[in-house]
Amino acid sequence: KGVNAGIQGTLRTAPSRFMAYNNGIVIVADEMRFGEPGDGSTGIAWLKGLQIVNGGQTTAAIYFAKRRYPDTDLSRVRVPAKIIVMREQDPVKEEALVSDISRFANTQNTVRQSDLSANKPFHVEIEKLSLGIYCPDGVSRWFYERAAGSYNTLLARDGATPARLKALKEAIPPARRITKTDLVDVTGMRDC
Repeated sequence: KGVNAGIQGTLRTAPSRFMAYNNGIVIVADEMRFGEPGDGSTGIAWLKGLQIVNGGQTTAAIYFAKRRYPDTDLSRVRVPAKIIVMREQDPVKEEALVSDISRFANTQNTVRQSDLSANKPFHVEIEKLSLGIYCPDGVSRWFYERAAGSYNTLLARDGATPARLKALKEAIPPARRITKTDLVDVTGMRDC
């Protein structure tokens, strides 16, 4: 919470210094094309298969700062970004690279070993199941927290009003949040 408050404070009071104070984000993409915006310079025209692999906290803090404080002027905010274009289309090598980037690039927060497996197909599939299968009442469901903090992000993103937040917490109460560590403890799996 302290890091997010610091990021939001910089955005509100010193937006032009954001780049100096923040480590930025790391993005992996399948393809990248360059183009000319018309002023003679060259820039990135588009990215295909974009995934933020480090900097989710920065991205979320910017989004929520503007949402909570609409008067926040983001026009002067510059976010440093490292963009890595995947040359190999091998999912195993790509997953290993993404895990290594997450482990080595993250200096703002402690990266738990369980966080490094979040993009493995097993965890992605469990998350999809948790999002699509409802409890017998037809309203409530379980939440599989594939990525650390995603439950709180869901509440902040979709619980925009007190009534929506209450309904969301009733449909997916904190007691029905399962983390990767919880899953390992229950199943005895160690290689997830």
